[in-house]
Amino acid sequence: MLVFDPTMGEAEKAILAALGCGLLENEEGKRCCCRCCGERGGGDKAGGEDVATPTLFFMPHCPRRLYSNVLWANWSSRAMGSILILGNKISSYTDRLLDARSRVDPTNALLRAGPLLQDIDLLPYPGSDRARWRRDVEKLPRFERAFNDLALSFSSPDARSSTEGATALLDRPQEFVEEEDGELVTGRARGGR
Repeated sequence: MLVFDPTMGEAEKAILAALGCGLLENEEGKRCCCRCCGERGGGDKAGGEDVATPTLFFMPHCPRRLYSNVLWANWSSRAMGSILILGNKISSYTDRLLDARSRVDPTNALLRAGPLLQDIDLLPYPGSDRARWRRDVEKLPRFERAFNDLALSFSSPDARSSTEGATALLDRPQEFVEEEDGELVTGRARGGR
């Protein structure tokens, strides 16, 4: 098991190492589950060993950019079919959370991955009255409210082979290189490398 958390202290690192966990450097979410494209960057590699390792990204309440980077790094049919994301519901970003600037951002993998992904609510709202459920969620303490959109997101074979899914895979987003919005903890000075 490989682990990374930008806020992890030395004590947490020592405990994880003692448990046999590998510690990752800050990759800003750009971890591919395929050997075909190395550890960073996505896409099927012609002639290379195209073996995808089933990978669970445990990302509850992570920044939007981190989700986008994970999708970017796994932008191939094989890699998309091998990842599960346990975190915020991806469709929440595409349905209601992206502002106008994010919708035209060429590095926004969330929007382009929409046809490829399905979400399973882990905290489903009861019945069909989502508006009432949302009002009830707002009454919860702040910590509990943070996880009200928890879901398991994945790409099914049907979604990847559909016309819309196959077209989406051809339109890989550009790599996000520079942090501009302060959303990710990068470990480097703002504006620097």
